[in-house]
Amino acid sequence: MQFNMFDVEKGIYINNGVVDIKIKKLAIIILLFYIFTYNVDYKTSAMNTGFDTESVNSEDQKLFLSNIKVNILNSNTEIKPINCFDVSDEGKIALGINSPSRKSIYVYDSQGKFEYGYSFDYGGSFGVEWDHDNLLIYFVRSDIAVLLDRNATCLEMKMISNNTENNSYWNHDVFAKKRSVGKDIYEIKNNESFTNFFASSYSQLIKTDRNGQKTTLYNANSNEYSIWVVFLGAIIFVIITVVVVIMLFRKQGSKKGK
Repeated sequence: MQFNMFDVEKGIYINNGVVDIKIKKLAIIILLFYIFTYNVDYKTSAMNTGFDTESVNSEDQKLFLSNIKVNILNSNTEIKPINCFDVSDEGKIALGINSPSRKSIYVYDSQGKFEYGYSFDYGGSFGVEWDHDNLLIYFVRSDIAVLLDRNATCLEMKMISNNTENNSYWNHDVFAKKRSVGKDIYEIKNNESFTNFFASSYSQLIKTDRNGQKTTLYNANSNEYSIWVVFLGAIIFVIITVVVVIMLFRKQGSKKGK
């Protein structure tokens, strides 16, 4: 009959041969290390995007985040026109608001109830896209994609490559005016339909369900009229400028004729 014995001084088990207990411990440590590494890699490489991306070093990530200064919003006190939006598979809505100073993103549930938001400093345009329960923010001028959780923690950052496929994704996906989730259709538009062709911002988000029932989930019509006044003012200014230039040319031409 064989018995297991343990030599305290040598730290070994003897059972039909000699096995060093330290090797067993080392094997367990290595196994746990690989399991931990795999889980960490899985969490930190969780970005799911339609863009071709490249890595960003840690120093550049810290610099970019310190420049944009992302904060959490607990209310949507400013109802402003929409510049971009996305809807998750669960019906959660993210609206991008492109204010002159700080940009904002409002997050609503499937019924249009405000849940939370972000505000940040950025001088250019941006887009939004859901990645499961987290939100991707795409910064156009910087060609940067940032993945944020609900607490505004940066989970990952990537550089967006400059290629034809990515340019197409910008235009046809990130800045799409209409999105489908299941059999429901979500669309951003203005109350004045003819302005939808050239507008860069939209006052309404409208959901059309599978039965054709339309529901307005977001409405910033009061801001649409102010934008329309500015637009008309710009058109009038251009017309007056063109008329004045033409009159000056005609006047100079008449002087030369004399």
